[in-house]
Amino acid sequence: MGRKKSTPRISATAKAEVTAKAVIQRKKTVSENIPPDVTRAKASAWLDLISPLTEWAGLKGDELRHKRELLRLQREDVLAEIVSRARRQIESDGRATKPVPNKFIVPFLEQASLEDPGSELVDMWASLLASAASDYASHHVHFVSIISQLSAKQGNILRGVAVIDNAEYLSAATNTIYVDFQSSRISETIKSKVRGIYDLEGMKPVVEGLFDLPGIVVDYVFVEDGALFFDFHGGVGDDEVDYSILEAVVLIRRVDTNVNIRPWVFRLSYYHLTWLGYYFAEACGLVKANEAGQTIDEPSDA
Repeated sequence: MGRKKSTPRISATAKAEVTAKAVIQRKKTVSENIPPDVTRAKASAWLDLISPLTEWAGLKGDELRHKRELLRLQREDVLAEIVSRARRQIESDGRATKPVPNKFIVPFLEQASLEDPGSELVDMWASLLASAASDYASHHVHFVSIISQLSAKQGNILRGVAVIDNAEYLSAATNTIYVDFQSSRISETIKSKVRGIYDLEGMKPVVEGLFDLPGIVVDYVFVEDGALFFDFHGGVGDDEVDYSILEAVVLIRRVDTNVNIRPWVFRLSYYHLTWLGYYFAEACGLVKANEAGQTIDEPSDA
């Protein structure tokens, strides 16, 4: 007599547990109907909060649409001006061009269009576009990000740090900076310049001349021999925040150090151009390459 087949109880139990879990895990969607008057009240509260901070808060309906249209037109005008200036630069220099990658042109158009029409950075944007169109490199993408973080004032400060507009001369000066003026080297540089000087009157022109180099801006230099001292301040002045921003994007670097060379004590604070700052200045038109056949005097060892 055959044995009757029975379904294992464990299967039914497992199935029940799975079903139970499915029911428990089923998501419940909850919708909330917010009356229009409540929505308007919330929006009004936000507008009241920010109205002292922006001219947009008080605009309504057609006024708001008109304001947005003016902003759109302004952005298009800025881009048209930037492209026009870039084209003039390319034609003036007789440069060959080729298409630039989307990875550059998309963020470029987005960020450049936010510039104020009268800003001096418009020229920098145009030069960057001309540079990318004629000799594209991967760093052009990073330069878009850097310009977008700068104000017109900071652009002018960087131009002042470079001092000269000749790319080859500034390149040689930047090389001298990296050899002689980084924090790890400045002590030896000063020792080599002040050897044999024993009076402050003789020391002053030597120290001032030491930092008279493109790519360097002195904050202050203080020198004493235990009894007498002199100090001079450079071009930083009240622009410390702007210099700090340029340092934050690694276009310049600050050096603060003390150097003891008996009987002298030097307290130094200065900014110097970085190699990134040099290439950025070149790509953005703050310095220009030599014309064909032009020669320059090499900078001194300073």
